Amino acid sequence: MGKFEVVDATRKHITELWLNLSPKDEEEINAFGLRPRVAISRSFERSVICRAALLDLSVVCVWGLGGDILGDCGYIWMLTTPLIQKAKFSVIRHSRFELARALKFYPRVEGAVWTGHPQALRTYELMGMTVSRETSRLHGADVHLVYAEEAGYGA
Repeated sequence: MGKFEVVDATRKHITELWLNLSPKDEEEINAFGLRPRVAISRSFERSVICRAALLDLSVVCVWGLGGDILGDCGYIWMLTTPLIQKAKFSVIRHSRFELARALKFYPRVEGAVWTGHPQALRTYELMGMTVSRETSRLHGADVHLVYAEEAGYGA
């Protein structure tokens, strides 16, 4: 494997992401009735944190965290390029740091993962998030909700 690094995401990283989006991530965005380019741009613009994992300066994945800055719940998202296959263990390891960072902003972090994307569900589990076994509907798609909470939240 080449040089793996994580940096604050820029518009250049976002453009590279949507130009090279993993087919399964594109399917997931389409399942929500959204266009990948628009959905990715909006997610980036609305994120309070947005980080890009790079392998030899090429985008592997981008994580983001959105939500009301004064709220107590953030919304996490992650999208990948096919390079994820070459760096998945590094991404999982670093995803745990990103989740811990997200929990410093919000005591609860949530996300929704399309049921047709089992690899994404497994990634969120390996990050340390809880995955609901029940399904819900979001924008017309069946999803599993994922969440993590700061110790003591809601007690």
